[in-house]
Amino acid sequence: MNTISRQLYTNFPSTISIVCRSVNEEMLDIPNFKEKTIREQEYSLGRYCAKQAMKTIGIDCNVIQSSSHGFPIWPNGIVGSISHSKGMCLSAVAKSTDFESIGIDIEQFNRMKQSSVERITHQKEIVEIGTDLQNATILFSIKEAFYKAQFPIYKTPLNFKDLAFSLDFASQQAKLIWLSDKSPIAQSEYSEWKIAYKIIENTCFALCSKDNIGNKSK
Repeated sequence: MNTISRQLYTNFPSTISIVCRSVNEEMLDIPNFKEKTIREQEYSLGRYCAKQAMKTIGIDCNVIQSSSHGFPIWPNGIVGSISHSKGMCLSAVAKSTDFESIGIDIEQFNRMKQSSVERITHQKEIVEIGTDLQNATILFSIKEAFYKAQFPIYKTPLNFKDLAFSLDFASQQAKLIWLSDKSPIAQSEYSEWKIAYKIIENTCFALCSKDNIGNKSK
């Protein structure tokens, strides 16, 4: 486990296996890696991280296919997510007996533009986010992670303004507070979605998870 992964566990559940690597690392066991374009490198390294994360929880998987929507197709009994940004790749996987779904996202703080803040911010979030680019980046990352977590369950496309969160900047956690009627998730179920983020140097890591409540109640 590298330094970033250890830092993420200070705010992310220990029952989720997390692997984070950079395309600039040496000794990556990926064939012809250096000959690939940066986009191809990130794709390959994301899959590599996912396979390593699954090995940690006792699952060997040689190939991770993609669905028609572009999401990874996980082995039976596994839920997971992959993200990459500017050469950094991250995967989070867990057993479906523990989680119904998880979503992960990485965002660099130097990429958000002022013109994008209004596009991603719902009116319920304006007071907390304002025009602060760092806060807007955190919100963007949280919404990306939530989208990745909810889509495998409901297959529901959502835009940035179809959902709203309240952020706790001290604990680096967030709460789902509103969804448009595009989503089948009832308000009574909002609290089932756990959202946390971690700031490490110039990067925001966001994780959204939904416990497998039905299994845990047995």
